[in-house]
Amino acid sequence: MKAKLSILFSIPYFILAITVISLKLLNLPDLENIFKPLLLLTLILWFGIDQKVNGIKINWIFMLALFFSLLGDVFLMPLFDHFIFGLVFFLISHLLYISVFFKGSKGKIISGFRQSPIFLIGVFSIYVGLLYVLMPAVYKLSSIVLLIAIPVYATVLLLMVLSAFVYSKVHFYHFGRFVMLGGLLFLVSDGVLALNKFAFVVTYSSIWVMGTYTLAQWMLVYGYMNTKTKT
Repeated sequence: MKAKLSILFSIPYFILAITVISLKLLNLPDLENIFKPLLLLTLILWFGIDQKVNGIKINWIFMLALFFSLLGDVFLMPLFDHFIFGLVFFLISHLLYISVFFKGSKGKIISGFRQSPIFLIGVFSIYVGLLYVLMPAVYKLSSIVLLIAIPVYATVLLLMVLSAFVYSKVHFYHFGRFVMLGGLLFLVSDGVLALNKFAFVVTYSSIWVMGTYTLAQWMLVYGYMNTKTKT
């Protein structure tokens, strides 16, 4: 049943993702406003139905993380185009993901980090590198809100990636690897979005940002959903 549901929801989801990216490239904001919210609604519906059909207790914190991601999408789409609100909702979403993944790590947080120092060094290097490039550019905007919001969001995003990584160490052979990859792709997506908005123009940024973002959300849902057992 899980495999059938995965196909049933994944195919429309990726068709929607390609549609939204295409609408961005074609500069059709009115249509983007219609199709973009459907992405997270599809994942929310998929997650809820899968857990119910397979007799698994729904993790409502994870469901809330998806819901706040939906709100983040809504406020970043052309209809509202409100960067700070979108940032706040995604920040809440990441905090909820962190709660779910650290709790699901079964107390093996420190041991998980010790197993892969190279991964930690790599992720921290990306984090520091992004802030090194972004903060001078943000400083020129003379916005105290952004000067506070950007490093706070980047730190929470880093913690989300680390929590997904530790979670994967406990559930690696049970789809945990998808959770880890989802966290990494989120870092790539948000990093490119921020660089393109504040530092320099990223060629085909719509493809990079939405492509990695939609894949990240799918991997988080698919990976987490398939690590759960009946309770």
